[in-house]
Amino acid sequence: MRTPHVFWSTFVFLCLQTAAVFAQEPAQLHNPKIDLNISPGHNPSINPQKNPGINPKMNSNINPVLNKEINPVENKSINPKVNALINPLKNQLLNPLMYKHLYPSSGSWKGLYIYNEKDNLIGYITRPTRDVLICFDVTGVWTCYYVLTAQGTYNHFDMDGNWTGDYICSDSNAGFNVFNKEGEWTGRHIK
Repeated sequence: MRTPHVFWSTFVFLCLQTAAVFAQEPAQLHNPKIDLNISPGHNPSINPQKNPGINPKMNSNINPVLNKEINPVENKSINPKVNALINPLKNQLLNPLMYKHLYPSSGSWKGLYIYNEKDNLIGYITRPTRDVLICFDVTGVWTCYYVLTAQGTYNHFDMDGNWTGDYICSDSNAGFNVFNKEGEWTGRHIK
């Protein structure tokens, strides 16, 4: 009688593992190792080191250090410490602790993927609204969030609502590149 018990235990375990992996595996159209068109290392038009139009060092409109309108220290409307509507810890509609479908481990999750400079998956992005993006690390732990600016860029905030200085800019191809406060591309990109 042990054989059926072992079989069902193994079956249930594999089903749960498959469901968890399925919810977090990038689809081919989001995977830069499969679709080289979405890899900045292979496509110069989405690489900020080769395309000055998407490089905040060359384009001051998308650089929050040079453009006060998109700087959350200067513009309080995009600062989650002041504006509770864009703060996931103060606005329940944005909070993954309140809405489990926002987590990448949810079977109904839809979102974006964060990759490093070698196109390895390092995290996930959920978009509960147009104005806020929620970040998760590769294990699915909520780590940070981004807030939309008037230029279509997003500023990066830690869990306490402090601007880290990092921000993301469009890669001109439905994804984003991640920059630090100095305007240097970190190599990270979002698809």
